[in-house]
Amino acid sequence: DIKRREKVYEDDPDNIAAAQEYASENRIFIETRLGDMFDDAASPAWASTNHNPTLMDHVGRLRGLVNAPPGELFRSPILKKVVADPALADGSPVLALLNKAHHRNKHEIRPVDVAAVKDDLVRLRDLVEEAHGEIRRWQRRLKDAAPRAVVVTLKPIATPQIRAFIRPDLAA
Repeated sequence: DIKRREKVYEDDPDNIAAAQEYASENRIFIETRLGDMFDDAASPAWASTNHNPTLMDHVGRLRGLVNAPPGELFRSPILKKVVADPALADGSPVLALLNKAHHRNKHEIRPVDVAAVKDDLVRLRDLVEEAHGEIRRWQRRLKDAAPRAVVVTLKPIATPQIRAFIRPDLAA
């Protein structure tokens, strides 16, 4: 979808609706990719407990994990690069545009707003995609290195013979 929206916007960069949809699709893509990084319940050190996280929740979570890494993964140069990217800096025009695209004021986005940060959006998407791949590869390596569970076949026991005498009680 994002490539299709990008093409529509590039074909007519003065189209307001195309610019708004392109900005919105970027927001969805970046937020989804970042959110996907935190969906692994097997890794509680970084799994998210927020059931309705926003883009800034994901960015804040990633910043915290990179600044105080719970493990080797968050010392990765690509994750550090994502966190340090100026497009994700507080008050950046890219974040302002992505927030507009997600909230009620999406209609305020103009083609000139998108054109001003288009290169930043492409760079940020590429960085987030690369970071997403890094985390998935790391998770795959962990799963491959995990010891395999050994299943032991249980032997059935013999059912004991029980004799129970039933004696009706007629005293009423």
